[in-house]
Amino acid sequence: MNEPKQLSDAELLAADSSQLTTEQLQRKITVINLRKAERELTLVDHENAKFEQERETLRLRNDNRKKDIEHIQAKTSAEQSTCAHMVGGLGLDGILNGDGGPYGASGSSVSPQCLPTGEIYYLCCRCTKEWHLPKKRDVVVGRLTLNEYNARIQEYNDVARRASKSRLFGMGGELPTTVKFNIPELNAQNQKDDYDFKNFLDKKVVAVAIKG
Repeated sequence: MNEPKQLSDAELLAADSSQLTTEQLQRKITVINLRKAERELTLVDHENAKFEQERETLRLRNDNRKKDIEHIQAKTSAEQSTCAHMVGGLGLDGILNGDGGPYGASGSSVSPQCLPTGEIYYLCCRCTKEWHLPKKRDVVVGRLTLNEYNARIQEYNDVARRASKSRLFGMGGELPTTVKFNIPELNAQNQKDDYDFKNFLDKKVVAVAIKG
């Protein structure tokens, strides 16, 4: 009895399955499954490579965006650190450029603004530096030390005192304000912050007394 012809993979795939022996048919199925697995593996490799490339592109984009933000922040910080906020002048040019005179005589570049919550912010029209009262909650939860809190309070009060003499308050000296809102949740939070802050200070006093 003659042995069936040994077919190549290509011949098996091209052959009529009805003309194949059981062994050849099983081998054909195996070849088909192997090639299918190879195609799927190639597709997975392609998708993985595409994913890695996109992830690297996103990483580079985020790094560049971070560098741009850091550059802008550094530039802004440098401008704010050298800005003579309290040296103003008459008119828009005086506010923006100043005339070198003392703030009491020539105004200031700092403008106050009362928010709808009742908070008063101060903003330098030249360098956009902003002053506002620090949150007592930040001290209670440890985001600010008591020394940092007191330093910000002192700086804020100094700016407020100087800006009160500024011509930016308007001809009548009134404080610019927006529509005010009564926010019960905010009022309740402020009361809680006051209470917790007082307890924080009381504990500090007790701790100092015990230590002393």
